Amino acid sequence: MPLSFPEAQQLLAKSADREDLAMTVLRFAISKWKRALLLNVQGPLVTGWHGLGEGIRDKAVRRIGIALRGQSSFKLVCDMRSHFIGPMKRDAGTAIFYKMLGGSYPTTAVMLPLLARGKVVHILYVDNGPGEVTPPDIGELLILGQSVARSYEAMIKRRKTA
Repeated sequence: MPLSFPEAQQLLAKSADREDLAMTVLRFAISKWKRALLLNVQGPLVTGWHGLGEGIRDKAVRRIGIALRGQSSFKLVCDMRSHFIGPMKRDAGTAIFYKMLGGSYPTTAVMLPLLARGKVVHILYVDNGPGEVTPPDIGELLILGQSVARSYEAMIKRRKTA
């Protein structure tokens, strides 16, 4: 089920729809980290979409809803359109997020904004589970994030010409 970086790059280039894209990104992410989630960014709200890894249940992921206000780590990623590596801010939204994942906070986590047409449309969240340090080795993940943007552009172009 996990994918290598070259495999993920090839599959992203051929993605037919958002679901293909999501599964490719998540399968690559779990090759390096224990838990991976894709979250949708919809205006002032982050909602759960899909997840893979230890203890992750898709049904619980889809129940995630976090308001983008205050100084949350999720808001920081969206506002700055940049990745985040470190301990998550402890607030009500983040507490509910980890409750939905069935555990407590990791020592550190990684979040990466995924863009389409320059707009943050998803956040990829990865960690190594409750109480664990998440390795910050994200070079390939950053490159994959750029491939996601190109895949969305290609999907939009195909849809317009169809």
